[in-house]
Amino acid sequence: MGKWAVTFVVLAAALLTLPLYGQQTASGDSAGTDVPVNQVAGVTNPTMAALDSGAVAAPSSSQGGADPQQTAKQQTPQPANGQSPAAPSDQALTGNLFYRLAQFYSQDWAGTKPAGSSVTKRGLPAALNSPPFPFSDWTYGGAPDIGAPDGNTYPLMSALNLENSRTKVYGWLAGSFNFSTSAQNNFPVSYDIFPNKIELNQAVVYVEHLADTVQNTHFDYGYHVTGFYGIDYRFTTAKGYFSEQLLLSNKQYGFDPVLEYFDLYFPVKDGLNIRIGRFLSVPGIEAQLAPNNYNMTHSLLYTIDPFTDTGAIASLRLNKQWMIQAGISCSHDVACWTEDRRASGIFCLNYSTTSNNDNFYGCVNGINDGRYAYNNLQEYDFTWYHKLNSKCIWGLRPGTCMNAMCQTSPAMFSIRSNQKWAQMAHSVRLGNYAALLRSTQSLIT
Repeated sequence: MGKWAVTFVVLAAALLTLPLYGQQTASGDSAGTDVPVNQVAGVTNPTMAALDSGAVAAPSSSQGGADPQQTAKQQTPQPANGQSPAAPSDQALTGNLFYRLAQFYSQDWAGTKPAGSSVTKRGLPAALNSPPFPFSDWTYGGAPDIGAPDGNTYPLMSALNLENSRTKVYGWLAGSFNFSTSAQNNFPVSYDIFPNKIELNQAVVYVEHLADTVQNTHFDYGYHVTGFYGIDYRFTTAKGYFSEQLLLSNKQYGFDPVLEYFDLYFPVKDGLNIRIGRFLSVPGIEAQLAPNNYNMTHSLLYTIDPFTDTGAIASLRLNKQWMIQAGISCSHDVACWTEDRRASGIFCLNYSTTSNNDNFYGCVNGINDGRYAYNNLQEYDFTWYHKLNSKCIWGLRPGTCMNAMCQTSPAMFSIRSNQKWAQMAHSVRLGNYAALLRSTQSLIT
């Protein structure tokens, strides 16, 4: 990435930062303790981390539980055509671009930003209050929230008088710092790896057009493109998508086009969506992208979980309670033009109770011959969400992985924390991953 391109992403993300309430939707010493502190610009829920040049971290991590087009849905209802109603005249934005932008944030902070007209969501009533939760419906990957209206308005779009446009541009900046007794890195802590440093985790720009899934009478389409820059790129990197930044150069900061896909929506049953492109891996609870998660650090398993798949997935909502998903990908965290590609199957079943207090989401993901390849995880995942009350929920995810990759996943996790071995893993011949992992076992204790 050239300096001008990186500068553009960072500045664009700064300009497009989300409103505070207006949208909800390693090697080295690691024995010490660390106390992370978040600093997030323009988002309600910070999820930041840190790394440094002394460690290569995982090139992938799971995010299947929070699709960006689902968390982009807000409680504020909007017309079914995806357009926002006009604001009352006494609250309408006036003046030049920057003055209107300031007005938007001022109204949003004060809670005086006008609400839209009511549009009924198809399906079960919202399970959660958003805010404070980052989403109002139980999340699933691979599709927008079928049946939910697009209820978001964004600062830049409003300042440009484009709040009625179905194509929306927005983003965020997310930074972090921590206090740690570690000298070089906080490994095996995930994301929060650079000790005692202020870091830019994510500078993100979204361009998206949501399919109208509230109606169930005609075809519609959507698309999504993401520009992602920051130290967290090493946790989203997929081999073949500018991956040399991490695997060959171990750059502290990098760029990743995390998501780029088309959505094709058909009025079949209660709604059929087909997503084609690079999308978030379907199962899981934890989330990578900042607006979807309150936490800064993540579990150790999350660090080796898949993050994105490239392929196609169909999501068919049978009725208000049942949905099935089936798809094919080129395996986890790899582009279809790399030597590590594997034709891999995806199948999920999603069920919510009539009260919508419980949701069950089971997936088999990335299923193929199980031979060693870049993050070729064979994943069997089950998630149970339960609503305790209006302010508290809990989720159980007894997921497991199978076959070759999981037999040595602790070693792979350690390899990803060391630049030398990560570069070896990038260049090693496809069939020799097992030998590489065995040969490094004694070096990563």
